[in-house]
Amino acid sequence: MRSYKKQISNNLLSIIIIALILLGIPQTIYSASDPIQITIHPEIKGHTIPSNFLGLSFSEDFITKSILFGVDPNNSNDQILLKLLKKLGQGVLRFGGTDTNYTYWLSAPPPNLCKTSTSFPTQILTKANVDNLFTFSKEVNWSVIFGLNLGCYNSTIKSMIVNEASYFKQIGSNLLLALEIGNEPTSFPELDLRLDTYNSTIHAQEFDNYAKAIHAISPDIPLTGPAIISNQTWFKNFITLESNEISFATVHLYPVSKTKDLGIDVNTMVCEQNECLEYIEKMLSKEKAEETNNTISAYATIAKEKNIPLRFDEVNAMSRGGIVGVTDTFASTLWGIDTLFMMINNNVAGINFYGGGCGGYAPILFCPTLGGPNPKLYKPGALYYSMLFFHEATKGNPRPLQVEYDKSLANLGAYAVLSQDNVLRIILVNRDSYNTTIASLDPGNIYPQARAIRLLAPSINASRENITFAGNSVKEDGSWTFGTDEPVNKVNSKYPVSLPPGSATLVVFSSTTSTPIPTQLPGDIDDNGKVDTLDYYIFIANFDKNGSPGFISSDIDKNGKVDIFDYNVLVENFN
Repeated sequence: MRSYKKQISNNLLSIIIIALILLGIPQTIYSASDPIQITIHPEIKGHTIPSNFLGLSFSEDFITKSILFGVDPNNSNDQILLKLLKKLGQGVLRFGGTDTNYTYWLSAPPPNLCKTSTSFPTQILTKANVDNLFTFSKEVNWSVIFGLNLGCYNSTIKSMIVNEASYFKQIGSNLLLALEIGNEPTSFPELDLRLDTYNSTIHAQEFDNYAKAIHAISPDIPLTGPAIISNQTWFKNFITLESNEISFATVHLYPVSKTKDLGIDVNTMVCEQNECLEYIEKMLSKEKAEETNNTISAYATIAKEKNIPLRFDEVNAMSRGGIVGVTDTFASTLWGIDTLFMMINNNVAGINFYGGGCGGYAPILFCPTLGGPNPKLYKPGALYYSMLFFHEATKGNPRPLQVEYDKSLANLGAYAVLSQDNVLRIILVNRDSYNTTIASLDPGNIYPQARAIRLLAPSINASRENITFAGNSVKEDGSWTFGTDEPVNKVNSKYPVSLPPGSATLVVFSSTTSTPIPTQLPGDIDDNGKVDTLDYYIFIANFDKNGSPGFISSDIDKNGKVDIFDYNVLVENFN
């Protein structure tokens, strides 16, 4: 955890730097902390962000065991979950995972027909399970992706999933986004579900067999796959062979490998504080961000070549449940925001963050240890704040814009979106947990005002309870309200913004003025009837939006003060 003394030092430094920018002092005298120039190109736009871009992903036992998703108006726990999801707008609930290979429709298969697992017991999905799921889905207006069993491949199971697909379509109707055939087929040999010779061609043939059987009964049932992970070649072969059978393609993403990146066992779930901080630094490194973006881009390019939409429907920072003290902290929130905006920059159709229960990376947590014996006591996890931030940043059916800046200068993620009503929102993620960064924003157009909304926590490894967005945390009842923002003043056509260590900032450039113009304060004037130059520059910056001329250098005396007459002229014209 960074020290309070160091945090104060960084905050003081950022204030000094902004003052220096406002006073026009050459940047070379503080070159170690030069502002990073960020230029927005509003003329270069991506695709409109889908309204159901956000999503959550769960294993199928959350449905078969009726763990989640009640809508009882008299059950306060059900109402908490409803509030949490509704606050995010439209979305997608995806159910799949390794247990998909052991989930069967209405009854278990005959003995010895399918492989069993000591880790994943056989599960039975009932009509009541499906009915309850879509009752919840309708209440929150979130559509559904549900996984079908490809782990057991034979004619008996094929008949089962055809009947299962028909019932899903009957009950789900337009809330059924897709049925996903199979889950991570590259793992089938490891799970002893296939021989070691299993490959992408065989997988595509099996997928095609099930898909054609489903479409023979009901051609309008939307299907998806391959739910692949870490295998672009397999994905490309699948897309080439099966693009006519699917509505969109799915990929899984867990960028941080416990073994490769962290050098620890895959089953590690906890760490000492020093170790946790080391893992966080690696998770939020520039190198890992670049690697993740390249991976997303590679899959998106393959899908684009076949004109198939792409959804990353199972995503988290690291697999195998994450690590307590890393993936359940504010660091995960920042990672999530970065990843969400990397996705839209690559024109991905959507993303589903994976995890639930008491997991070390769950976007929404629920377990008895969170407050009593009821396992439905829902709490927002660290990743929930990523989703909340994203929802606020992407209002108004926006499109992503090209952002230009030197990524080598700081560990910074910078993104921008432009809504249909011409509100520009710039997203800034300072991944550096120790150093303040100053961003100098060039929005590419003239805006009358800009305001900054902060996502903050006391430290990079702060727990979910200490995270605030726009000044407020999510309340115990699942609600969240907008609290505070702050003005961002224009200086010489740029907008300097201080980014605290380990934080995210949403800068909103509005096309209309919604806050009153400030008036002169008695404290602006010193004992000699002079005005501090900083106050003068703030007025000048605001004046620019009304087309008034800039300052005259002779207004400022040798002591860096402004004559009160000039200041009063500005105030009078403002009013």
